[in-house]
Amino acid sequence: MFAVAARSGEMLRENVTEDICGDLEFCDPGISQAVTAIPGAVIAGHMDGRLRIYARDDGRVLWETNTLREYETESGDTGRGGSFGGGRPMVADGMPYANSGYGIYIHMPGNVVLVFGIADDTEQ
Repeated sequence: MFAVAARSGEMLRENVTEDICGDLEFCDPGISQAVTAIPGAVIAGHMDGRLRIYARDDGRVLWETNTLREYETESGDTGRGGSFGGGRPMVADGMPYANSGYGIYIHMPGNVVLVFGIADDTEQ
């Protein structure tokens, strides 16, 4: 991922993602989709199945999750995450949404829309 000054075109920073794919078929550490900027951070889905949130000021990884696993869906079925491609992550009402699974062009297929929130540990 690159940070570029909009007015001057000056390259501010480059983040190179570690290649964690090993022998995993159809895996690639790069970013194929648009990223999502939110106050103080940038959300990026990677072709290696990782969803990462980067600090906007210095590019450090603030949070990441590996979506290459099975999920129980709201309907009770089983879905599986994969590469991120196509549509970018989005944020609505403060919650990030991301579509994991992109089997086009020899990447890792999947079929889940993931919604993230802050765990509520309070008893009610």
